[in-house]
Amino acid sequence: MKTTIFDENNPFLLHIEPLRKHTSVKVLRIEDCSYLEAAPTESWSFQNKAFLNSSSWIILQSCCLLASFQNKAFLNSSSWIILQSCCLLASKLSSLMHVRLTRAYELQSLPQLPSLSSLMHVRLTRAYELQSLPQLPSSLRMLWISNCNEMLKERCQENNGADWFLM
Repeated sequence: MKTTIFDENNPFLLHIEPLRKHTSVKVLRIEDCSYLEAAPTESWSFQNKAFLNSSSWIILQSCCLLASFQNKAFLNSSSWIILQSCCLLASKLSSLMHVRLTRAYELQSLPQLPSLSSLMHVRLTRAYELQSLPQLPSSLRMLWISNCNEMLKERCQENNGADWFLM
C-alpha cells in the first residue's frame, strides 16, 4: 500500500489520524509542506509499532523548514529515506542504512554522517553548497555524488582527491 499525505500547505492536515489502522505501509511520502517545521508524530499516530516497523521507504520532499520529528523511532525504523529539499532535517538522522539527499541546495555539511554506523549507501545530488565530506563510516559500501559542487567533485577524485581517503 502506498500512502501519500500532505499534498499542500494545509495545517489542518496535521491533525488527521489515518495511519492508526495501517499496518503494512511500505512507502510514506510527505511532500510540499513548506511551512511544516516539526512533525507532531503523536497526532499522526506514528507511535503505532506495526506501522513503524513496516515502513521501508520514507520520502520527504519540499519540506524546507522541517527540522525534527518528535518520534525519532519513526525515522530510524526505515531502511531507506529520501530527502528532497529538506536540508534542515538531513543532518539530524541517526541510524540509517540508505540515504539519498537530492536538491539539498543549502546543505553545507554532514556532521552526523560519521555516527551512522549502519550506513551502507549515500547518494548526494544537487548539494551545491557541500564542499567536503566528513570521515565516512566503515559500513559504507556505495557513495554516489552527482551534480554537486565542483570543489566536492575534485576532493572526491579517486586516489588524488583530498577526501578520497575518507571513503
